[in-house]
Amino acid sequence: MKNLLFLILSSVIFFSCNESPETKFEKDGVSFICPQGWAITDQEDLDGDGYYISIEKDGFNSSGLAIISWFDNFEDHLSFEDHLRFWEEGLKEELTLDASNIIFGDYYDNTFNNSRSMSTNYTFNFLGIPHDGTINIIHSGDKKISVVFQGAIEDKAKNKKGFEMIENNFKFE
Repeated sequence: MKNLLFLILSSVIFFSCNESPETKFEKDGVSFICPQGWAITDQEDLDGDGYYISIEKDGFNSSGLAIISWFDNFEDHLSFEDHLRFWEEGLKEELTLDASNIIFGDYYDNTFNNSRSMSTNYTFNFLGIPHDGTINIIHSGDKKISVVFQGAIEDKAKNKKGFEMIENNFKFE
């Protein structure tokens, strides 16, 4: 009986410590590499009008989070600035219960994997731990794409490689 219990506990520990494998995500003309050690934790079809996906760094003490979403034919009149304000309001609502002092920076022209984008940076505290993030907005034809990267400031170096892999392999039609 002791051997069986030891085998079960060893298996649980071994499998829970394994990193998620590198995987390729493709849907609706959007693709990217989900890095090793990161996992897709949520995805949702937005009633055929777009898609939402979240990717988190593995581990109990990890804070890396990437959110990628897109809308097809979503309010074609929305400018980059309008799209950023849309995200800011959503983050304020989402983070109000758990976070404090969310502050957004100025909007700036940027590139995201060689595509023109507009971005803003933000900071907030989550359970007393300072976090920061970046919202990138890309408009391509009738597709409105948002890519958000955020994490604890103390984990910036740990998250950097994963964020770069997602960005450097990000493609859309």
